[in-house]
Amino acid sequence: MSGKGKRHDDKFKEQKIKIYNRGNHTYCSLIEKHGVSTAALRSWVIRYNNSKSFKIDDNLTEEENE
Repeated sequence: MSGKGKRHDDKFKEQKIKIYNRGNHTYCSLIEKHGVSTAALRSWVIRYNNSKSFKIDDNLTEEENE
């Protein structure tokens, strides 16, 4: 086993984030239903809600950009 999790496209991620952001589902319910890890879902939500992007470079702080 390579140790890497399943890769999901941005559309899949955005759909799950929108469901979560509506407030009708918890991380746990989305994880169980869609088979994603807690860490992955949490990072998608934080990144997307901060910058509307999943790219790490779009989510750097000002200090990290220097």
